[in-house]
Amino acid sequence: MILVLIGFAALVLAVGGPLWLIMGRIHRRAESARVSPVGALFLAFVGYLFGTVAANFGAFSLISLYSGRNLSSLLIFPTLLVGSCAGSIVGSGVGYIFIWARTTHDPDFEPLDRSLLSRRSTRRES
Repeated sequence: MILVLIGFAALVLAVGGPLWLIMGRIHRRAESARVSPVGALFLAFVGYLFGTVAANFGAFSLISLYSGRNLSSLLIFPTLLVGSCAGSIVGSGVGYIFIWARTTHDPDFEPLDRSLLSRRSTRRES
């Protein structure tokens, strides 16, 4: 019974931990840039769901492909743990990439300031 509870706690921590950490980073970055975090948080949650399911499906497909039809009971829990952790990190990371791209500013691709343009034109005239 204790091992089952420890395994369940490890699975919840491995699956929910990355989502919780990445959503915290999204919220802090959006707050510092003064933009709404709702879209990025929603994208992180949807990416988390799809990433977890896809990673587990891929892991079980590979295991069943290489080990035949008989899956060992010792392989099921580590496969769920590693697949869920990898899928949740990659899937929820999409939301952070979205907020990062939205709040990062590159001076090469931003419109020029009008006061800077007027200063350049007055230097050329004199």
